[in-house]
Amino acid sequence: MISTGCPGLMRALAIGSLVLASVSVGCRDGDGPAGIEQTDPLVNAPFDARIAFSSTREGESHIYVATADGSQVKRLSKGTKPAWSPDGRWILFNTWDGSTNALRVIGVDGSRERVIAAPAGMGVWSPDGTKILFGSVVGAPNAGLFVVNPDGSGLTRVLSADFVDPPGNWLGYPAWSPDGKTIAFMRVNDYMFWPIYLVNADGSAPRELFAAGTVWDPSWSPDGTMLAGGLGNRTIATMNADGSGLQMYPPALAFDPDWSPDGRSLVFNAFSSPVGDSVSQVGSKMRIYVIDRQSLAVRQLIPDAVAPKNPTYWDQEPVWLRSNKPPAER
Repeated sequence: MISTGCPGLMRALAIGSLVLASVSVGCRDGDGPAGIEQTDPLVNAPFDARIAFSSTREGESHIYVATADGSQVKRLSKGTKPAWSPDGRWILFNTWDGSTNALRVIGVDGSRERVIAAPAGMGVWSPDGTKILFGSVVGAPNAGLFVVNPDGSGLTRVLSADFVDPPGNWLGYPAWSPDGKTIAFMRVNDYMFWPIYLVNADGSAPRELFAAGTVWDPSWSPDGTMLAGGLGNRTIATMNADGSGLQMYPPALAFDPDWSPDGRSLVFNAFSSPVGDSVSQVGSKMRIYVIDRQSLAVRQLIPDAVAPKNPTYWDQEPVWLRSNKPPAER
């Protein structure tokens, strides 16, 4: 059991081999929400003007945050697959210790890092910030989608991996629609394309949305009418929420798209070094870019690191902070 520093909130729950440890996001030991330092420039950056991403510029993959113009890049902790809390104070991310995948949370100022679940796949927050959704990396019969309260209580399996026959090995890459009613996810297995499914937030009515071409890692548009994803691990694409209207975008060898807060652009990562360089046949350097969905203009968002430890580093997995609330309520 992991100590949180808030004994009144500490809990551990288990479903099969899935063990959950609480995160003390409700504890306050400072003037800011949950102890977050209010003088940090990224805490006080304009809302919808922040990006989180992972990078191997220091060798191992770390989580970074930056303002949306690519400035004020700040390293937080080792990990991959960042996801913002709706209030912009916290980031979920995954770590691997050589034997177990864990889901963690850290303050945007780099404080109060905690384990939420282990083993666990990538996680996302509910639009209202009251739940955390994640996929289990444990195979059947314990695989599925789970939700938990941010204080570690109320672990509930939303959907088991055996909802179809044959059952998937596990369910992952979840994305919660902006209205909180629908979850998109991938059914991951070893013997077929990894289709995208939709399911109601209560776990009812799972249905296949998209199978052909394997769209990876779905991301909802801010208005909830579309999804973006990586198409066949070769480019990025968008489609309507009913699976129609697939549109591919020009960048080659591009991955991990996410939407700008206004829905007009996509942020993504792509190889920047020449194809077939001395390190890799597909290029060795990965950088983060933005594409305008109308003009198709592309620009690099996160600037190259100065004197990185890893000269062929990858910047990847960008996520834009955005909120469903109108500006007056943020």
